[in-house]
Amino acid sequence: VMSHTASLAGSFEVFDALCRQVNAVRVNSVEEMVDLAVAFRFMGAPKGPGVAVVGGGGGFSVFAADEIDDAGLECPILPEHTQEALREFTPAAGTSVRNPVDTIALFQPPMLQKTLQIIGEAENIDVVMFHTSFSWGNMRRTLAAAQDIDPAAYMDSMVQQMTAAREVSGTPIVIVLRSPLNVEGMEATAAFQTQCVRAGFPVFSSIPKAANAIARTYRWRLAREDALS
Repeated sequence: VMSHTASLAGSFEVFDALCRQVNAVRVNSVEEMVDLAVAFRFMGAPKGPGVAVVGGGGGFSVFAADEIDDAGLECPILPEHTQEALREFTPAAGTSVRNPVDTIALFQPPMLQKTLQIIGEAENIDVVMFHTSFSWGNMRRTLAAAQDIDPAAYMDSMVQQMTAAREVSGTPIVIVLRSPLNVEGMEATAAFQTQCVRAGFPVFSSIPKAANAIARTYRWRLAREDALS
Protein backbone atom coordinates (compact mmCIF):
# COMPACT_ATOMS: atom_id res chain seq x y z
CA VAL A 1 0.00 0.00 0.00
CA MET A 2 2.81 2.39 0.88
CA SER A 3 4.56 1.61 -2.38
CA HIS A 4 1.36 2.25 -4.34
CA THR A 5 0.80 5.54 -2.49
CA ALA A 6 4.35 6.63 -3.15
CA SER A 7 3.92 5.76 -6.82
CA LEU A 8 0.78 7.89 -7.05
CA ALA A 9 2.50 10.78 -5.29
CA GLY A 10 5.38 10.53 -7.73
CA SER A 11 2.99 10.57 -10.67
CA PHE A 12 1.30 13.72 -9.37
CA GLU A 13 4.67 15.42 -8.92
CA VAL A 14 5.63 14.59 -12.52
CA PHE A 15 2.28 15.84 -13.81
CA ASP A 16 2.54 19.03 -11.74
CA ALA A 17 6.01 19.63 -13.12
CA LEU A 18 4.67 19.18 -16.65
CA CYS A 19 1.88 21.68 -15.96
CA ARG A 20 4.40 24.22 -14.69
CA GLN A 21 6.58 23.67 -17.73
CA VAL A 22 3.77 24.34 -20.20
CA ASN A 23 2.08 26.91 -17.92
CA ALA A 24 -1.12 24.89 -17.62
CA VAL A 25 -3.52 24.84 -14.69
CA ARG A 26 -4.25 21.50 -13.04
CA VAL A 27 -7.80 21.12 -11.75
CA ASN A 28 -9.20 18.67 -9.24
CA SER A 29 -12.64 18.07 -10.75
CA VAL A 30 -14.71 18.56 -13.87
CA GLU A 31 -16.67 21.25 -12.04
CA GLU A 32 -13.49 23.20 -11.31
CA MET A 33 -12.42 22.79 -14.93
CA VAL A 34 -15.70 24.39 -16.07
CA ASP A 35 -15.29 27.27 -13.60
CA LEU A 36 -11.77 28.01 -14.83
CA ALA A 37 -12.83 27.73 -18.47
CA VAL A 38 -15.52 30.34 -17.75
CA ALA A 39 -13.02 32.59 -15.96
CA PHE A 40 -10.39 32.43 -18.71
CA ARG A 41 -13.00 32.86 -21.46
CA PHE A 42 -14.88 35.83 -20.01
CA MET A 43 -12.53 37.46 -17.50
CA GLY A 44 -8.96 36.55 -18.30
CA ALA A 45 -6.28 36.69 -15.64
CA PRO A 46 -6.55 39.61 -13.19
CA LYS A 47 -3.65 42.04 -12.99
CA GLY A 48 -3.60 41.90 -9.19
CA PRO A 49 -5.16 40.28 -6.12
CA GLY A 50 -7.48 43.15 -5.11
CA VAL A 51 -11.16 42.15 -5.18
CA ALA A 52 -14.11 44.42 -4.40
CA VAL A 53 -17.32 42.78 -3.22
CA VAL A 54 -20.58 44.49 -4.16
CA GLY A 55 -24.03 43.38 -3.07
CA GLY A 56 -27.38 44.48 -1.79
CA GLY A 57 -26.78 43.88 1.88
CA GLY A 58 -26.90 40.91 4.21
CA GLY A 59 -24.26 38.52 5.43
CA PHE A 60 -23.25 37.29 1.98
CA SER A 61 -20.74 40.12 1.53
CA VAL A 62 -18.99 39.29 4.80
CA PHE A 63 -18.93 35.66 3.72
CA ALA A 64 -17.46 36.70 0.37
CA ALA A 65 -14.67 38.67 2.04
CA ASP A 66 -13.72 35.59 4.07
CA GLU A 67 -13.73 33.38 0.98
CA ILE A 68 -11.57 35.86 -0.92
CA ASP A 69 -9.06 35.88 1.92
CA ASP A 70 -9.05 32.07 2.13
CA ALA A 71 -8.40 31.87 -1.61
CA GLY A 72 -5.23 33.93 -1.18
CA LEU A 73 -6.64 37.15 -2.61
CA GLU A 74 -7.25 40.53 -0.96
CA CYS A 75 -10.39 42.47 -0.12
CA PRO A 76 -8.76 45.87 0.53
CA ILE A 77 -10.44 48.91 2.03
CA LEU A 78 -11.40 51.25 -0.80
CA PRO A 79 -9.47 54.55 -1.08
CA GLU A 80 -11.08 57.44 0.77
CA HIS A 81 -11.85 59.32 -2.45
CA THR A 82 -13.69 56.24 -3.75
CA GLN A 83 -15.71 56.00 -0.55
CA GLU A 84 -16.58 59.69 -0.76
CA ALA A 85 -17.81 59.28 -4.33
CA LEU A 86 -20.02 56.37 -3.26
CA ARG A 87 -21.40 58.26 -0.25
CA GLU A 88 -22.79 60.94 -2.56
CA PHE A 89 -25.64 58.64 -3.61
CA THR A 90 -25.48 55.73 -1.15
CA PRO A 91 -27.99 55.80 1.74
CA ALA A 92 -26.25 56.05 5.08
CA ALA A 93 -28.43 53.62 7.04
CA GLY A 94 -27.57 49.94 6.84
CA THR A 95 -24.91 50.29 4.16
CA SER A 96 -21.14 50.13 3.81
CA VAL A 97 -18.81 51.72 1.26
CA ARG A 98 -15.48 50.46 2.60
CA ASN A 99 -15.35 47.02 0.91
CA PRO A 100 -17.39 44.97 0.93
CA VAL A 101 -19.87 47.49 -0.46
CA ASP A 102 -23.44 46.81 0.66
CA THR A 103 -26.11 49.17 -0.62
CA ILE A 104 -29.75 49.10 -1.68
CA ALA A 105 -28.90 51.81 -4.22
CA LEU A 106 -28.04 48.96 -6.59
CA PHE A 107 -31.75 48.32 -7.08
CA GLN A 108 -32.24 51.74 -8.63
CA PRO A 109 -31.39 51.50 -12.36
CA PRO A 110 -28.84 54.35 -12.73
CA MET A 111 -27.02 53.55 -9.50
CA LEU A 112 -25.77 50.06 -10.35
CA GLN A 113 -23.57 51.45 -13.13
CA LYS A 114 -22.28 54.31 -10.98
CA THR A 115 -21.46 51.97 -8.10
CA LEU A 116 -19.64 49.37 -10.19
CA GLN A 117 -17.82 52.01 -12.24
CA ILE A 118 -16.55 54.01 -9.26
CA ILE A 119 -15.37 50.87 -7.50
CA GLY A 120 -13.76 49.50 -10.66
CA GLU A 121 -11.78 52.73 -11.05
CA ALA A 122 -10.21 52.41 -7.57
CA GLU A 123 -6.46 51.95 -7.86
CA ASN A 124 -6.33 48.96 -5.49
CA ILE A 125 -9.12 46.98 -7.16
CA ASP A 126 -8.39 44.46 -9.92
CA VAL A 127 -11.70 42.57 -10.01
CA VAL A 128 -15.24 43.49 -8.95
CA MET A 129 -17.39 40.64 -7.61
CA PHE A 130 -21.07 41.51 -7.87
CA HIS A 131 -23.31 39.03 -6.07
CA THR A 132 -27.08 39.06 -6.37
CA SER A 133 -30.13 36.82 -6.26
CA PHE A 134 -33.52 36.74 -7.91
CA SER A 135 -35.27 35.35 -4.86
CA TRP A 136 -36.65 38.79 -4.16
CA GLY A 137 -37.73 39.66 -0.66
CA ASN A 138 -40.59 41.97 0.28
CA MET A 139 -38.43 45.11 0.02
CA ARG A 140 -37.32 44.44 -3.55
CA ARG A 141 -40.82 43.40 -4.57
CA THR A 142 -42.17 46.66 -3.13
CA LEU A 143 -39.55 48.71 -5.00
CA ALA A 144 -40.29 46.89 -8.25
CA ALA A 145 -44.03 47.41 -7.85
CA ALA A 146 -43.64 51.09 -6.94
CA GLN A 147 -41.50 51.74 -10.02
CA ASP A 148 -43.67 49.53 -12.25
CA ILE A 149 -40.63 47.47 -13.24
CA ASP A 150 -41.00 44.67 -15.74
CA PRO A 151 -38.65 41.79 -14.72
CA ALA A 152 -37.29 41.30 -18.24
CA ALA A 153 -36.67 45.03 -18.68
CA TYR A 154 -35.06 45.17 -15.22
CA MET A 155 -32.60 42.41 -16.11
CA ASP A 156 -31.82 44.03 -19.44
CA SER A 157 -31.13 47.31 -17.66
CA MET A 158 -28.81 45.58 -15.18
CA VAL A 159 -26.74 44.01 -17.96
CA GLN A 160 -26.52 47.31 -19.83
CA GLN A 161 -25.33 49.09 -16.70
CA MET A 162 -22.76 46.40 -15.89
CA THR A 163 -21.45 46.56 -19.45
CA ALA A 164 -21.12 50.34 -19.33
CA ALA A 165 -19.33 50.21 -15.97
CA ARG A 166 -16.88 47.61 -17.25
CA GLU A 167 -16.15 49.57 -20.42
CA VAL A 168 -15.46 52.81 -18.57
CA SER A 169 -13.44 51.42 -15.68
CA GLY A 170 -11.64 48.67 -17.61
CA THR A 171 -11.94 46.38 -14.59
CA PRO A 172 -13.40 42.86 -14.96
CA ILE A 173 -16.76 42.24 -13.28
CA VAL A 174 -17.53 38.77 -12.00
CA ILE A 175 -21.16 37.84 -11.39
CA VAL A 176 -22.27 35.50 -8.61
CA LEU A 177 -25.89 34.38 -8.89
CA ARG A 178 -26.85 32.94 -5.55
CA SER A 179 -29.24 30.00 -5.54
CA PRO A 180 -32.90 30.99 -5.90
CA LEU A 181 -35.50 29.74 -3.44
CA ASN A 182 -38.49 29.27 -5.72
CA VAL A 183 -39.45 28.41 -9.30
CA GLU A 184 -39.93 32.05 -10.24
CA GLY A 185 -36.42 32.81 -9.01
CA MET A 186 -34.97 29.86 -10.92
CA GLU A 187 -36.49 31.09 -14.18
CA ALA A 188 -35.26 34.63 -13.61
CA THR A 189 -31.79 33.39 -12.65
CA ALA A 190 -31.48 31.30 -15.82
CA ALA A 191 -32.65 34.21 -17.97
CA PHE A 192 -30.26 36.66 -16.35
CA GLN A 193 -27.34 34.25 -16.63
CA THR A 194 -28.01 33.90 -20.35
CA GLN A 195 -27.96 37.66 -20.77
CA CYS A 196 -24.74 37.96 -18.78
CA VAL A 197 -22.98 35.32 -20.88
CA ARG A 198 -24.07 37.02 -24.09
CA ALA A 199 -22.61 40.28 -22.76
CA GLY A 200 -19.32 38.56 -21.89
CA PHE A 201 -19.57 38.32 -18.10
CA PRO A 202 -18.29 35.29 -16.17
CA VAL A 203 -21.09 33.87 -14.02
CA PHE A 204 -20.68 31.57 -11.02
CA SER A 205 -23.24 29.83 -8.87
CA SER A 206 -21.53 30.52 -5.55
CA ILE A 207 -19.09 32.90 -3.91
CA PRO A 208 -16.47 30.20 -3.12
CA LYS A 209 -16.45 29.04 -6.77
CA ALA A 210 -15.95 32.61 -7.98
CA ALA A 211 -13.19 33.33 -5.45
CA ASN A 212 -11.35 30.13 -6.37
CA ALA A 213 -11.57 30.87 -10.10
CA ILE A 214 -10.25 34.41 -9.63
CA ALA A 215 -7.40 33.15 -7.44
CA ARG A 216 -6.41 30.35 -9.79
CA THR A 217 -6.34 32.60 -12.87
CA TYR A 218 -4.35 35.24 -10.97
CA ARG A 219 -1.77 32.67 -9.85
CA TRP A 220 -1.57 31.45 -13.44
CA ARG A 221 -0.75 35.00 -14.53
CA LEU A 222 2.02 35.27 -11.92
CA ALA A 223 3.52 31.95 -13.02
CA ARG A 224 3.40 33.01 -16.65
CA GLU A 225 5.12 36.31 -15.90
CA ASP A 226 7.82 34.52 -13.90
CA ALA A 227 8.39 32.10 -16.77
CA LEU A 228 8.77 34.92 -19.27
CA SER A 229 11.06 37.05 -17.11
